[in-house]
Amino acid sequence: MFQNITTDKPLFSHLMPSNDFSNHDSHDPTEEAHQKLIEDSQDSSKLPSKTTLDSLRICLFCNKESEGVKKNLDHMRLEHSFFILDVDCVISLKGLLTYIAERVQFGYLCLYCSKMFKNARRTQ
Repeated sequence: MFQNITTDKPLFSHLMPSNDFSNHDSHDPTEEAHQKLIEDSQDSSKLPSKTTLDSLRICLFCNKESEGVKKNLDHMRLEHSFFILDVDCVISLKGLLTYIAERVQFGYLCLYCSKMFKNARRTQ
């Protein structure tokens, strides 16, 4: 009644995924994106860039260095729509810019909504 069945293939092998990927030319786009993100983060860690914490002549958003603090404020106003209302009334412009830079570089906080990001570059 029962027959002894011996086969080289395991039972239900047609339901198991194939381990032979040599025939497949397709690639996983999420894996490629993940690899690119890792490479980008490694590249950015290799090249330390100056930030506003190093000098107030460096833009908060793109790390572009200007000739002076006032030129940097003009750059941020024109290129990034960032401006300080009544800048003439500010008691310590250096203190204000340093505080804002610390929020971006150390706290990873958005200046508009205070959302926290994973790193300073994403915050910028």
